[in-house]
Amino acid sequence: MPVYNRYNPCCNWMINGLHFLLPNLLYMQNKVVIVTGMHRSFTSLVTQWLYKCGLHVGDNLLGANTGNDDGHFEDLDFLQAHEALLQQRGLDISGITDHSISTLTPGELATLQAMVTDKNNAHEQWGWKEPRTCLFLDAYKQIIPDAFYLVVYRGYADVVSSLINRLHKAHCAKYATRNDVSRFIWNKLRKRWYKHALCRKLVTGYLKVWIRYNEAILLHLAAQPADSYLVVNHALLYENSHAVFEQLRGKWGLHLQYVEFNAVFKPLLTGNTLDIARYVKDKTLLLHASAIENSLHSLLLHKGWMVQVIPSENSKPITRSKV
Repeated sequence: MPVYNRYNPCCNWMINGLHFLLPNLLYMQNKVVIVTGMHRSFTSLVTQWLYKCGLHVGDNLLGANTGNDDGHFEDLDFLQAHEALLQQRGLDISGITDHSISTLTPGELATLQAMVTDKNNAHEQWGWKEPRTCLFLDAYKQIIPDAFYLVVYRGYADVVSSLINRLHKAHCAKYATRNDVSRFIWNKLRKRWYKHALCRKLVTGYLKVWIRYNEAILLHLAAQPADSYLVVNHALLYENSHAVFEQLRGKWGLHLQYVEFNAVFKPLLTGNTLDIARYVKDKTLLLHASAIENSLHSLLLHKGWMVQVIPSENSKPITRSKV
């Protein structure tokens, strides 16, 4: 059986290189679902739902932390492999980058292929969620040409806001353990100022990352057969998870048991959407992001899952911050 080193994807070319040359027909018996989406796009929530429906999403999953109280449902094998690939290219391992990723070497491809082969050998149907996957879609198209893509999209303002709010929430947690005076100063004087500072520093960069990820998704889908992907958002699943489930079971042939999406969705955790436009000096970025968002939404509508247009997250009754 091929082997791989999940911590260093570059060291396995001699071991696994020949394995990469095996015919892709080897994988036709497996059904693989790649949950695809930008960070903070509810990919964890959707993967949790798939897990409860019976899809294997990894043996070792990333646990809970700030912003993901129920866990990430993120396969650590893919996470560690992607982090290593980013590190070898001098990029932040968080994957919060708008830089292009250089083509993977034969050794790196062989390492990912071996990892996929191990999982194929263990499970007839399986999938994974790891947001950095969006940066390596070309590689996975070679490795798993018959994969299914469940694309989870969330609007740029909501994603950028979520990234900012997560950082702010983590900083607030530090002050929760301080003495009364420090907490008072933080809550009354510095808390709101700090969120402004985060927005001024990070909003434009986060918007560029959202564009990078979702543009990569659109380019990838353009080259995929129409029946190999489904574009969803949390609002669609909230309103009509059964129709989405029937695509997974009826058209993709997955052996799953239906569980209501509402059993895992917590509307109060969607967070506040910030007025990010005021922090973006280059307004063409907002136009670019809006065009991408419209394209993704049109794919969602094109699949015909909605009898009527489902309100976007921005139109739901949640608090909108003017920060």
